[in-house]
Amino acid sequence: MRTGSVSFATFAGVVVLWLAMGWAVIAPAQDEPDEGGTNQFLAPAAKVNYAFDKWRYSGEFQVRLDEGYRELSVWYLEGSATNLTSKYLELAADLRFSVKPDVEEIRPGLGIILKANQPKWQIGLQSKYQIDIPSEGTTGHGLREVLFANFLVKDNLIPGLIAGGFYRWR
Repeated sequence: MRTGSVSFATFAGVVVLWLAMGWAVIAPAQDEPDEGGTNQFLAPAAKVNYAFDKWRYSGEFQVRLDEGYRELSVWYLEGSATNLTSKYLELAADLRFSVKPDVEEIRPGLGIILKANQPKWQIGLQSKYQIDIPSEGTTGHGLREVLFANFLVKDNLIPGLIAGGFYRWR
C-alpha cells in the first residue's frame, strides 16, 4: 500500500464503526418530540444546485406527511451557500424557513466540511451549528454532524452515502 492512501476495506470499516458508535447510544438530553411530530415521513423534495468559481449554491423545497401519507404536516424552504476554501475544507452557511402546524420557524446555520479526497472517492465530515428561531416559543439550538462518502463510478455517475446525527437543545 502506498503512503497516504487508504484501502476501500479500511474506509468501509471506519464508516461502519462510526455508524455503530454514533447510533448505539441514545442521547437523554434531547428534547422530547413535539406532540404530533412523531412518525412523519419525508416526501420527495425538489432541489436546484448552481456553482460559480469557488462557490456552490442550492435551494430546496421539501414536505413531510403524516403517518397515513394523507395530510401535509410540515414544509421547508432552504437555501445554502458553500465556499470551497481548499481541497480539504469548505465553509457552509444556510437558511431554512419552516411552516409547521402550530408555528413558523427560521433556522440559520453555519458550519465547516472537512474532506479527504482520492481519485475515485471522497469522504467528508460536516459540523454545523444551527439556531431555530420560532414565531412563538423558545429558541432552540442544534449541532449537526454528518458523514458523507462519494464514489466515482463514471464521470456522470457518483453515488454517495450519508449518515449523521443532530443534537438539539432549548
